[in-house]
Amino acid sequence: MSNFETTAVDRLGRVFVALQAQVVHAKRFVPAMKNIYSSLDPSNYHSLSALLSALPVLRRKDIGKVPPLALIPTNSVGSRDRIFITRSTSGSSGNAPVRIAYSYRDWVRALRVHELLFVKRLRKVSTRLISYNNYHQSHISGPVFSHAMAVVGALPIDRAHGMSDADALDEALDIKANIFISPPTSHRKGGTIEGLLDADAGKRRPYLIGEHVKLLVVSSSILEDKRGQNS
Repeated sequence: MSNFETTAVDRLGRVFVALQAQVVHAKRFVPAMKNIYSSLDPSNYHSLSALLSALPVLRRKDIGKVPPLALIPTNSVGSRDRIFITRSTSGSSGNAPVRIAYSYRDWVRALRVHELLFVKRLRKVSTRLISYNNYHQSHISGPVFSHAMAVVGALPIDRAHGMSDADALDEALDIKANIFISPPTSHRKGGTIEGLLDADAGKRRPYLIGEHVKLLVVSSSILEDKRGQNS
């Protein structure tokens, strides 16, 4: 067996042990999971695939109906893994809101992952970077993207609550923003790229579709470049 294969087997073994421990912890300390996992004893399974196949299916829409406190471990209070911050996410469609609770350590890890996404891409850009973040700051993408922009040396500006797309675009133009961070179409997440483009279309000299924007950042979506095509 090669070193690569050995490493892969070892990794799966560690994942299996961690998953067993996670199920035990959830049954004991997470109110919402006690009933869901009530008939599941992870010690009865001897492989990762077997345990995974036995786990009940949890759908996002079902989790979204659970009171937030019922998903927080009762043993987290007073521990180093106590809840540090909560943020929300509404899913790709924007119609399945779920609240996420982070310990301090997990929140730092989430920030670090987003830092790494942009450091390599932007570290060689010589232009002064100014980001304009249209996500609601209660949405997970709001603070993590703004934090990442600050780490790579950009000036992070967050869109104020209640601003119209036209006013937001005017503000972004005034500060000469060259990075736009925004959900594509879901207004539940914040001001959308779609709304900003509509506002931009009414300007004598469009800003977003010109050469001013160095980077467009979205979540949960793949954007297609349709510039120059008839709508």
